[in-house]
Amino acid sequence: MLWTIMPEDFIMENNDKINHAQEYLYEGRRILGYPRENGKVEIVQLLSSNPADYLNPRLSPGSTVFAKKL
Repeated sequence: MLWTIMPEDFIMENNDKINHAQEYLYEGRRILGYPRENGKVEIVQLLSSNPADYLNPRLSPGSTVFAKKL
């Protein structure tokens, strides 16, 4: 919910141009990420129920990896 005096059309004007994160599979773990050049994916969020995965620096947000799209 937005509480603003600005018209909704003005706020949502470029909403279709925003890159939405997509779901990928990397080393058996689901991640959300943005596609980058050379087939790599920039990790935005890790989707795991294993707490040890969150300690792995390769799975941290901002890392770029080769992953399969789900």
